[in-house]
Amino acid sequence: MSEHNHDHHDHGDHKHHDHKHDHGEKPKRNWVAIFIVGACAIIFLISSMTFTVSNSEHVIVKRFGSFSKVASEGLNFKWPYPIDDVARIDKRVQHFERPLTQTALADVRNLLVSVSAGWKVNDPKVFLESVNSIDGAEGVMKNVIGTPTGNVFPKYKLSEVFNTDEKAHKIDKIKDEILAGAKERAKKYGIDVVYVGFTQLAFAPSATTAVLNRMKSERKVIAEKYRNQGKEKAEEIIRNAKRDARQREVTAEIEAEKIRRQADFETAEIYKKFENPELVALLKQLDSLKKVLDNKTQMVIDLNTPPFNLMKGDFFEDLKKKSEQKKK
Repeated sequence: MSEHNHDHHDHGDHKHHDHKHDHGEKPKRNWVAIFIVGACAIIFLISSMTFTVSNSEHVIVKRFGSFSKVASEGLNFKWPYPIDDVARIDKRVQHFERPLTQTALADVRNLLVSVSAGWKVNDPKVFLESVNSIDGAEGVMKNVIGTPTGNVFPKYKLSEVFNTDEKAHKIDKIKDEILAGAKERAKKYGIDVVYVGFTQLAFAPSATTAVLNRMKSERKVIAEKYRNQGKEKAEEIIRNAKRDARQREVTAEIEAEKIRRQADFETAEIYKKFENPELVALLKQLDSLKKVLDNKTQMVIDLNTPPFNLMKGDFFEDLKKKSEQKKK
C-alpha cells in the first residue's frame, strides 16, 4: 500500500515538471515569430517609403493620384501607397520618324517628304498631364513635326529644294524653320525637339517630268558655258602662238640681215685682195645672179646684160682667152 502511494506520488511530480517545461518554450517561440513578422513589416514599410532616381529618368511623385513633386537624383522618401505613388519618365533623347507624306511647294508642285526628329522630355509635370507616357508621345509628335513641315515647304520652289548649286538650294534653311516651328508647338506638351532631319525626299509622280526637263535645261546651260570657255581659251592659245611665231620670225630676219651684211663686208674685203679685176667682177656677177635667182621666178631677160651674160655659153671661153693673153 505504501509502495503504491509512493509510485502515484512520483507520477504526479513528473507530470507537474513537464507542464512547467511546456509553459517556458511557448513564449520563446512566440517572440521569435513576432520579431520576424515585425522585421518584415519594417522592411516593407521602408521599401514603400523610399525610392531612387537615376540620371536617365524623371521621377514624379503623385499624392492621391495628383502631381506632388519631381524627385531629385539619388535616394528619396515618400508616403506609402496609396497615399503616394511614383511615375518614371525616360529623359533621354527619343527618335521619331514621320512616314513619307506628300507636301505642296510654292510652284504648285508636290514633293514626298519623310521627316525624322529627336525629342526629349524637359518639363515632366506638363508632359505627365498632357501626354502621360513615352508611348503616348508618338501621336503628339506626328502633329508637332507634321504641322510645321506642311507650313514651311509651300514657301519654297522645287529648284530651291533640289539644285546642284549649293548656293541656290535652301534645304538647310527649310530644316531650321521646321525645327523652330516644332520647338514652339512642343512646349505645351513639355517636350523639347532637339533636331530635325530628312530621311527621304522624293519627287511626286506629277513633278518628275518637270524636274527632268529643268535638270536638262540646267545641264545645257552649264555645257554651253564650258564650251564657250574652251573656245575662248583655244583662241587665246592661237593668238599667243601666232604672236610668238611672228616675234621669232622678226628676230630671225634681223639676225639673217646682220649675217648677210657681215658676209657682204667680208666678201668686199676679200675682193680687194684679188689682183685680177675681171675675176672680182665675175664673182660679183655670180653673187648678184644667185640673189636674183634665189626663188623660183620666171623672168624675161637680155643675156647681154650683166650679170645675166654669165648664162651665155661663150662667156667662160672669152674669159679663158683673156686670161691666157695676160699670162703671155
